[in-house]
Amino acid sequence: MNKSFPEERRRGPGGQQLPFTGRTARASARHPWRTFGLWVALLAFAYLAAGTMSLAASPGTAGSESTRARDLIDERLRQETPPEEYIIIESEAVTAGTEAFGAFVDGLVADVRGVETVRSVTSYRDGGEGLVSRDGHTVLIPVTLTGDEADAVEAAEPLVAVVNQANGTGGFRVTTVGFGSVEGEFATLLEETLQQGELIGVGVALVILVVVFGAAVAAGLPVALALLSIFVAAGATALISNAMEMSNFVVFIITMIGLAVGIDYSLFIVQRFREERALGLEKVDAVAMAGATASEHRCSFRVWRSRLRWRGC
Repeated sequence: MNKSFPEERRRGPGGQQLPFTGRTARASARHPWRTFGLWVALLAFAYLAAGTMSLAASPGTAGSESTRARDLIDERLRQETPPEEYIIIESEAVTAGTEAFGAFVDGLVADVRGVETVRSVTSYRDGGEGLVSRDGHTVLIPVTLTGDEADAVEAAEPLVAVVNQANGTGGFRVTTVGFGSVEGEFATLLEETLQQGELIGVGVALVILVVVFGAAVAAGLPVALALLSIFVAAGATALISNAMEMSNFVVFIITMIGLAVGIDYSLFIVQRFREERALGLEKVDAVAMAGATASEHRCSFRVWRSRLRWRGC
């Protein structure tokens, strides 16, 4: 027969009432559908707010010391220069002096000049002999883009598309390098790597949790709560991003911390609940005690202060 929630377990070691986290957990357990509805509403709000997220594509954060220092250097020591890209064309079969190489370069230059974000293009065919390697198998094509450094990533996107389309045609290897293309490629690789890491991490976490708990439902709770925390944090960040500039890396940080801390915290909660149930408490009371102990450990130092007082420290 299950025990009721004894009065002594309603209080902490120091004799105080259940903390806020414990009272909140008990209220949530007593009104599950009301709690579920509130979370659904919160998720809907976070989903709508996420659509308003405004993140900076350029490195640095507005107002930071590094950004102010860079702005001062640009203002007082450097002349304003537009972003540049350098297209590299390589061929093992032909050299720059051949008609086939020249025809390919002329066609690529024409395509690049047709890009809306391109300001100017220089080719060895225009007289730039220094743009050809000594063996003649590699040439360099400098490209000047419109806008400034802050627009470099966006301006380089259509140019990168043209380069990728030309790469491999007729045995030519075509690549481009510059601030905009490198930053864009870095962001793409980071996103792909993060997505792969999330899939692998969540899968491994589920397997470990199933082994630990011995039940699929109990194992799925920590992962579900971790994902829930990520969605809510993303919505809150979206609102803040409209008031102050935030780096585009904030999304990756939210995901990584949300999975790590969310699963860890949820695992602690579920384990505490199962311990209280094993002691014979009713479900609602076990939820309250799990919230009063596990949640309190995560939210404040009150439990530690209470333990010190209980031990006479």
